[in-house]
Amino acid sequence: MKRNALDATDTLTRFARRCLWLALLLVLPLGGYAVLANAFPQSTAFQHAGKLMSLLPIAIIFAIAWLASSRRGQPASGTNPAMRAVMNDELRHASMHKAYRFAFFGMLLCQPLLGVTLLWMPLAAAPQVMSTATVVVGVTVFLTTFLFCDRQQ
Repeated sequence: MKRNALDATDTLTRFARRCLWLALLLVLPLGGYAVLANAFPQSTAFQHAGKLMSLLPIAIIFAIAWLASSRRGQPASGTNPAMRAVMNDELRHASMHKAYRFAFFGMLLCQPLLGVTLLWMPLAAAPQVMSTATVVVGVTVFLTTFLFCDRQQ
């Protein structure tokens, strides 16, 4: 009985990490597309990226199907005791707080770099690019740091 509980917890821990990897892999192209859309809305690169973005929903469907099959019958709801054990893990919370700090400082450090880089842009487009890039940097640093600091499987 105890072995099954450990297996359920391990399965759901792997599932949670895979969900975070999927979130990171979705943030990168979507964030890049958003920055490109705000920085160069009339460029051919933006048009080609728009054509590639039309394939993203198909990739999301396949990724969700893969994630659903990786649970191996374990419910991932918040009422499942194994999932609550995964989400309430102290080391997971500590790595999440560390990831919050790294993301905050990453967003602070990108501000002067973006300010200097965006001096050549028109005044109307620079704040949009700066805010979009800041959000993308913050989410990317958070997910990367959280995946790095979280327990290894």
